[in-house]
Amino acid sequence: MVKSPWSDILQDRLGEFEKLSGINVNLSVLPEQQARQKLAIDFASGGRTVDVFDSSLTVEKARFAQAGWYEPLNKYMVAGKLDPTYRFDDFFTSARTAVKTQDGSIIGLPWKADVQVLYYRKDLFAQAGLKVPTTLDELEAAAAKLHVPGKMYGYAARGLKNANAYTFAFPLQAFGGRWVDGKGNSTVNNAQAVKALNWYSSMLKKFAPPSVISYNWSEVLGLFQQEQLAMFNDGIGFAVQLEDKSMSKVAGKVGYAVLPGRLAPATYNALAMSSRSGNKDAAFLFMQWATNRAFDKFLVEHGVTSPRQSSWTTATNKPLETIPWAKTYFDALKVAKPAFPEVPPVQEMRDTVGIAIVQAIQGAASKPALDQANRDFQSALNSAK
Repeated sequence: MVKSPWSDILQDRLGEFEKLSGINVNLSVLPEQQARQKLAIDFASGGRTVDVFDSSLTVEKARFAQAGWYEPLNKYMVAGKLDPTYRFDDFFTSARTAVKTQDGSIIGLPWKADVQVLYYRKDLFAQAGLKVPTTLDELEAAAAKLHVPGKMYGYAARGLKNANAYTFAFPLQAFGGRWVDGKGNSTVNNAQAVKALNWYSSMLKKFAPPSVISYNWSEVLGLFQQEQLAMFNDGIGFAVQLEDKSMSKVAGKVGYAVLPGRLAPATYNALAMSSRSGNKDAAFLFMQWATNRAFDKFLVEHGVTSPRQSSWTTATNKPLETIPWAKTYFDALKVAKPAFPEVPPVQEMRDTVGIAIVQAIQGAASKPALDQANRDFQSALNSAK
């Protein structure tokens, strides 16, 4: 498992599953990069040491499915094997779609979902008489009104190569662009993508710090926490840090909204079973327990996000009423679409498009920069076939 708030709670409650099932679980929890490297090496070498794993669908889905490393779960999702109270249909539609491949195979159970939202300073918006932006034009107008050079930046997002492709997914979706077409060919230089890059680079040049091309999420978050930024878009997972008064000057001042155009680029994780597992029935019992309604409700009651709808309405702490960002997360998941395409070379795509984004922020024309990205990405796609 990847070290996270989910894995922390899982470790704490593992004894309950072992007592209920009589199955002993050897749970290994590692930092993300280490966990993903170990997993890929184990699978590539034909290892059989893993039964269940936390799969980043953004990075691994297409590659692992192509390699046959996921055990399809369809044959387990039937009466007699699936707990009748499990309710797979309780997960948001976008999360259920994310755990399926194009041929209908279910390659995991929804485990985590992160969606991009708009973070904004609600106190500054109120002082300036601004409403929450619902279009790109309104977002730009609000940034211009709140931008005070040297004191308050109107808008920022990730500028660093590779990382920037994640937040660029927002304008790409807003202009109707796609990373690949229906045949799996690159489209990162089409007219919609060029418009999206023109908008993104223009916003960062006008309203973000001059050094924004070196900004990953941590720099953007720090700027906002130090009361030097009015708005940014990124994953909802940072809300907890923003509301922590011990590390954030803006705690209690943050507004959360679904992005203009009712957009929510999303990433998903699944709890998946290795196709080489020698304990498949036991593995599926564990997967059900770790994602069932009772366990999931407990997660939400302890501040962890979840793609199960019922957890947000039945949790005893009434999160939709008491947690500032919960309603936005809930609403965003209803309209969420994957931030990235389901292709094996997604990291190569992030690198090549990330370079084009940096070049555009530095003043290069968007079209030739994306033309080069398109050639490089298409080459990676061809190599992966």
